[in-house]
Amino acid sequence: MVHLLAIDIRALWGQVGNEPFSAVVDTDDPVAHDQVRTGLLTPFYKHDQS
Repeated sequence: MVHLLAIDIRALWGQVGNEPFSAVVDTDDPVAHDQVRTGLLTPFYKHDQS
């Protein structure tokens, strides 16, 4: 998620603002820890704060 935040913070802020959220993130090679590409596997889920 940190890599995704670093490369696309404006798009993230536009969708969730400062609300709590969850998402499933994919990377190219998690075994070798090479983050060549990072992308979302799910849309952002905003948590309800009731």
